[in-house]
Amino acid sequence: MPQRRRKWELVVAAAFVVVHLTSPLWVGELYPFTISPMFCDSPRECCQYEVFAGGDREVDLKLLNLHMVYDGNPPGLGMGIAPTATLHEFGEVPSRQQVVGHVKKVMEQSRTLDSIDTRRLTVVQHHFFPENYRIGHRENRWVVDLDSSDGRGADDGEIADPEAGQ
Repeated sequence: MPQRRRKWELVVAAAFVVVHLTSPLWVGELYPFTISPMFCDSPRECCQYEVFAGGDREVDLKLLNLHMVYDGNPPGLGMGIAPTATLHEFGEVPSRQQVVGHVKKVMEQSRTLDSIDTRRLTVVQHHFFPENYRIGHRENRWVVDLDSSDGRGADDGEIADPEAGQ
């Protein structure tokens, strides 16, 4: 009887290993086996956002689709969950025109922005990049005004980090 039990245990263990080794091929993701190489991308630059209404009241980035959606997997691979649409892609730094245009479009189309109770927002883009073997930082600050005549918003310019060059 012990010989028979031992054989049964080996069969169950082998089946468990085979299922876990082959399941990423037919199921997708199953920890700890994965089809995508985590953290394989190496961006040269990236950015973070802050948005303020009325000068000092911070606005949730998800309301404006400026939030970061990054799980360590290359875009298009990973958990199988479609992330929410956002302008903020890891490793990409949108220009002033792209950011202001995106925020204006979302502000004009979205009903959830009624909670902000303003037609003028300040968008701060923290831009990080390599600089002399260090991480450089530039802060871009733009005012997005739905009532502006040019349709693009006012530009407060770029503010460089004084510590970046030291």
